[in-house]
Amino acid sequence: MYGNRCTFKNHHPRWRITTLVTISALLLQLMVIMGCGNEEDANDTLDETMFGEGGVDQPTLNKTTATYTYHLPYFSGESYVATTYSGHNAWDFNLSGTSGDGDCGEPVVAVTSGKIIGVVSTSDANCEGCTNSPGNYVKLDHDIDSNTSYYYHLRDVYVVSGQWVQQGQALGTLGDSGNASACHLHYEIRNSSGTQITQSTKFYFYKNGAYTSNTLSSGSTYTSYNHYIISNAASRNGGSSKVGTATTKVAYPADVEGEGFVMYYSGGSYGTCGIYYEAKGCKGGDFCPSYNNTNSAWLVRTGFYAWYDACGEADTCWVGFPTGDEFSVSGGAKQTFEYGYLVYSTSTGQVTAYSY
Repeated sequence: MYGNRCTFKNHHPRWRITTLVTISALLLQLMVIMGCGNEEDANDTLDETMFGEGGVDQPTLNKTTATYTYHLPYFSGESYVATTYSGHNAWDFNLSGTSGDGDCGEPVVAVTSGKIIGVVSTSDANCEGCTNSPGNYVKLDHDIDSNTSYYYHLRDVYVVSGQWVQQGQALGTLGDSGNASACHLHYEIRNSSGTQITQSTKFYFYKNGAYTSNTLSSGSTYTSYNHYIISNAASRNGGSSKVGTATTKVAYPADVEGEGFVMYYSGGSYGTCGIYYEAKGCKGGDFCPSYNNTNSAWLVRTGFYAWYDACGEADTCWVGFPTGDEFSVSGGAKQTFEYGYLVYSTSTGQVTAYSY
């Protein structure tokens, strides 16, 4: 499934040909001949649904004017209150159970995959609008339709204009920049004509033990299951046969600071394992100085998971969050973390931790 791939746009390696893309069989065969994919890639199916647990969004071949159902703009397992008022064709989101600035700094994530086509940040040299109504904001052009999402009043911005992002990727953090008396996310969707359609748009959420979708109601609380990045990590590492199935329906905070999330899996050949996503705080990659932790989630399994679990995982373990999947080295295996790395020796069967 993750063999030779043909990407349609730069910085978006996870776009692959799937059976859900409406494209002729002739074109699929042509791509195989050209080396841009193979028949297995072309016949891949999604883990669950196109926009659910492991779905891959369509590449931008033919954008439609239809409005899709989107995931919520916050991470899986988090519950937010949605509010609006007359003449305010948008949703204001606040973390449930908080007041004032209690949710400042919480991750704000992409409702679907797409391209960043507008950014205003206090880090910009020419920060037009930073103190105006929207404050720091991100503008996301959707891959799947002709609509655009707007994320206003951010504290931190993790993306730059022209960057491709995937559903569930952290775009920044909730804040009170611009015309905002307290921290909240002002979220809008506009169609290709610029008309705001936010309140008529349906969203996926988790309620009463089940996944569902509907339009939102002001004053109600909604739990997100926008963990596409975590599901990608499960697929990348062998899917259900190796990773197993999730033991929780939604992800939940992996550390007391709320900087990241984890979903646990079992039932596969790896036994009990966890996939960790450090959503808060861009730390590098294409658009940061060194390592971009907001792009991927990472699996910790078998002996490394046993050691990490005993150490306290991301919450209290001194190595911090994982920064890559396990990989083979001479005499065993290795996995890197924020502040150190683990090495497994096949000769001794032991895991040893090292600091950088």
